[in-house]
Amino acid sequence: MESIKIGTKTYQLVANGYQLGERNGRVIFLPGEDSFDIIEKEMKSAVGIQLIDGLGEVIESRTDLIYAGKLSKDTKYVVSISESGEENVSTVIMAEFREPDVRVQVSRLEETTKVVAQAAAFAATSFSDEQALQVSELYPEWSGDGVQYALGARLNYGGILYKVLQNHTSQPNWTPDKAPSLFAKVPIPEPEAGPVAWEQPGSTNGYSKGDFVTHNGSTWESLVDNNVWEPGVVGTESLWKKKN
Repeated sequence: MESIKIGTKTYQLVANGYQLGERNGRVIFLPGEDSFDIIEKEMKSAVGIQLIDGLGEVIESRTDLIYAGKLSKDTKYVVSISESGEENVSTVIMAEFREPDVRVQVSRLEETTKVVAQAAAFAATSFSDEQALQVSELYPEWSGDGVQYALGARLNYGGILYKVLQNHTSQPNWTPDKAPSLFAKVPIPEPEAGPVAWEQPGSTNGYSKGDFVTHNGSTWESLVDNNVWEPGVVGTESLWKKKN
């Protein structure tokens, strides 16, 4: 005998009790020990309908239909007829379902989008700097409205991705481009992405060993980590290597 699962409840269907079409329909089932009110409450909170065979396997799952707000009870429903023609009467519940209206569909889509965005943002916290640059839109825009930023967090400001260097609560005048003790740009591109123009870093976000930059018409490779010195300046021969 087939049954129907609506929300957290499972009910036995009567013969031909599964009458759901593409856009609407109804199901007819035995209420078991549940009252009308309990069943109605379950209907209102349900987000899906499952048709289950006699072995407990799901035959069909419908999440495209919602409860239509119409629930009725028939205390004299003929559930079967014996070979002698005797009718077997029982109490059944009839629940109607329909396709959701546009507002509900939009709401569902927004909720799904929100969940996906949250999952993507969570995954982005474990990305390397190189990966983070490729999906910088996943990171939030910087805010100066008393936001608590944690060490290692990434955020966008002025079209540039930054990394937080120490835990702090943001203030309007502590913008990422003017607070080198709190933020560092993420990161200097790898050589295969092409060298970038050298710019004076702060004391906490110097160039890393192996970073390539262009300066005064030449390409330079950093030979040390946390390199804050200008390429080509006298005394920086052990810090920068001229490539051309």
